[in-house]
Amino acid sequence: MSTQAKGHVLKTELPSLDPLVAKVALFEHFDVLVGKLPWRPLGNYPTPVHRLGGYEDLWVKREDLSSPVYGGNKVRTVEGHLGHALHLGHHSIWATGAFGSNHALCTAIHGTRCGLDVGAALFAQPPTPTAQANLRALLAVGTRVRALWSPVSLPIHIAQLALQPKVSVMTPGGAVPRGALGHLSAALELCKQVRAGGCPNPQTIVLPVGSTCTSAGLLLGLQLAGRMGWWPGPVPKLRCVAIGPWPFTSKTAVLWLSRRTRNTLQQLVGSPLGVSDADLHQGLEVEHALVGKGYGHPTAAGQAATEAFERSAGPALDPVYSAKAAAGLFEASGPTLFWSTKSSASLPDERDDGAGPWLMRRWLDKTPLFAPALPLQRSYRMLMGHTDD
Repeated sequence: MSTQAKGHVLKTELPSLDPLVAKVALFEHFDVLVGKLPWRPLGNYPTPVHRLGGYEDLWVKREDLSSPVYGGNKVRTVEGHLGHALHLGHHSIWATGAFGSNHALCTAIHGTRCGLDVGAALFAQPPTPTAQANLRALLAVGTRVRALWSPVSLPIHIAQLALQPKVSVMTPGGAVPRGALGHLSAALELCKQVRAGGCPNPQTIVLPVGSTCTSAGLLLGLQLAGRMGWWPGPVPKLRCVAIGPWPFTSKTAVLWLSRRTRNTLQQLVGSPLGVSDADLHQGLEVEHALVGKGYGHPTAAGQAATEAFERSAGPALDPVYSAKAAAGLFEASGPTLFWSTKSSASLPDERDDGAGPWLMRRWLDKTPLFAPALPLQRSYRMLMGHTDD
C-alpha cells in the first residue's frame, strides 16, 4: 500500500553550505574530502556534552540537540545520504524501516528542506507512544508512504524503488558507509571536546544499537583518533546495548559495517588509516541482556532509567531505543558517557486528518504499550545513585 499524506511542508530555509562543512569534524581532519565526498550539513555542531545532574561520573553527549528542527543521531546519518542524492541530481529519496522510525522522520523533515521529495517504506512494530507520535508526524509533513505487512517484504520494495529513475533508496537506518561516516565525524568531534576539557576522558561510551550505523561509525572514529594520536589518553570502550534481535544487532554486524566504512574512507583519502580489524574488535562490546521481549517492546528497566533521567534534568528517553541503553548506565564504573540519540525538538504538527494507508491507520488506533513495573529493589538502586548537587 502506498499513499501520499496531506502534509504541511516545512518552509525553514537551509543556510549556505560552505560554513557548515567547516564545522563537520570529518572534513576538518580530512580536508581532501571536500569536493570529493558529497555532503549536506544539517546539524548544529559540536553538540554539547553535559554531566548528568547528581551523578559524578555520568556524562551525556547531547546528540538530541543536533538540530532545532529535528535532532538526534540520525541527523548525522542522513547528511551523507542527502548530499549523495543531491550530487546525483535525484529528485526523490526513500527511507526504510519500522512505522515509528526516527530515521524516516529525520529524512522526511530534512530531505524536504533540501528540496527532495521524500518517501518511506515502513513495516509494523509494537506500538508505543513515541513510535505512534513519530508516524503521525511523518504523515503530517506530507511524506509519501508505503505500509508493509512484514519486514520480510522490505527487500522487494527496496529493489522496486531502486529501479525508478532519479530515486535514492536507503537501507533501514541508512546503515551503509556513507551514513556511518557521519558518526565517525561525531567521534572526532568528541575527541576535540575531551582534549579541551569539556568532559573527562570516558572509560566507556554507552549507546543503543539497532541498525548499527551509529555504532559502526563511532567505533571506527574512536579507534582512528587513538591510532592518529589525537585522543588524549586511553581510547574509550564502546558499549552498545542491543534494542533488537541478534544477529541484526550483533557484534559481528557492527564490525562488518565498521570495516566497510574504514575501507571506504581509505579509498577516499588515498592512504591506509592504520586501524586494524583487531583494533575494532577490542574496542567494542555489545550487550543483549536489556532488549526485553524484543524490538519495540518497552522494558521496566528502561522506564526506571527514563524516570532517573527526568529527575536528573537529563534529555528525554524513548522506550524503543535510548531508554534500553540507559538502563545499564547506572551500574557502570568510572567516567561514562551516554550517547543521547532521540531528538529533543518538538515534533511537527501531529494533527490527525485521516491521512495514510489503512494498515497505518489501524496501527495508530491501537492502545500503546507501556513498560511493566520494575522490581522495587532495582528501581531503588538506580535512583539512589542520584545525589543532590
